[in-house]
Amino acid sequence: MKDYKYCFFPNKKEGDVVVVGYGYETFENKQSFSLLHKISHYSVHYVIKGEGTLFIEDKAYPLKKGAMFLCPKNTLMAYHTSKENPYTYYWINFTGDKAEEILGALKLSINSPVNYPENAEDIKSTFFNLVWENDKTSEYLTLSALYKITHLVQNKNTLALSTSKTYCDKAIEYIKLNYKNYDLKISHIASTLHVTPQYLSKVFSLERGESIVSYLISYRMNVARELLLGGKTVTEACFECGYVDLSNFSKTYKKTFGIAPSETLNEVTKIKE
Repeated sequence: MKDYKYCFFPNKKEGDVVVVGYGYETFENKQSFSLLHKISHYSVHYVIKGEGTLFIEDKAYPLKKGAMFLCPKNTLMAYHTSKENPYTYYWINFTGDKAEEILGALKLSINSPVNYPENAEDIKSTFFNLVWENDKTSEYLTLSALYKITHLVQNKNTLALSTSKTYCDKAIEYIKLNYKNYDLKISHIASTLHVTPQYLSKVFSLERGESIVSYLISYRMNVARELLLGGKTVTEACFECGYVDLSNFSKTYKKTFGIAPSETLNEVTKIKE
């Protein structure tokens, strides 16, 4: 990824919650030590790596991985990265009549500007999708991401667990619809769910007790067996369940069921005779 990416929405209108912009920045190749200054909107940052310090007026707040911190509007503040362990973070800027309600739900305020939400991976994935997975960004997508992050912070681990199950169910649904695609990869599935492949693999394994790759192989093999029992040839079954290498298909089939696909076919022939 790039060292930074910014998106700003100019000419803002008034409203309940109005997004002003979002972005990503990593300080691995530089340090930033800004002077105290004021901004005309609220800015919520989420640290995904490293350490730093937030300064609000005469107070200092240490930051580390997993910190969600507030830069309040119309208030003297600054935030610095650590020289030894520079940070990387995402951010969303917003304002509006009900902006402070969002901050309350995020458990952030000028007197308590740093929070460590429990749903770290879900929050990180939401930011990742907003910043990197959308070719065309919009205020609506940004506002949606802000509300989702707020929802995640409010619901803590309960939501994280239900979200994990949802991801698993949707991944299985995608596999059942696309198992014939020989080029099917975890990255394809993760992309449709707007999460990283690493995160999807992790929650799938925790939820199902098996890897997503193992599930895909098992599903394809069961489909192949049904095809063979239905009278399809070994070659037809191979191609129709997402394999292009007959040797690899036969080897996987035998490892799964203990017999070669041709033996399953022979059993069907014997039954017919």
